[in-house]
Amino acid sequence: MRVLTKTRRSSSLLEADVNAEEYNSVESLKNAISEAFERLPMKVINQVVDNWMKRLDAVIKAKGGHLE
Repeated sequence: MRVLTKTRRSSSLLEADVNAEEYNSVESLKNAISEAFERLPMKVINQVVDNWMKRLDAVIKAKGGHLE
């Protein structure tokens, strides 16, 4: 489950960054999410995309079935 681990790590980075403060509107939360995403290192984004492609290939090979 290496793919899932890297995906979780990147989402955890976003979550930790966004949850560092409270927001009083949906708009301020949206802005915080966008800003947090922009701060993610490109290396992390590339890893997520690469791993997503591997998962997509696995889904295609499994013909949409269950993945291990």
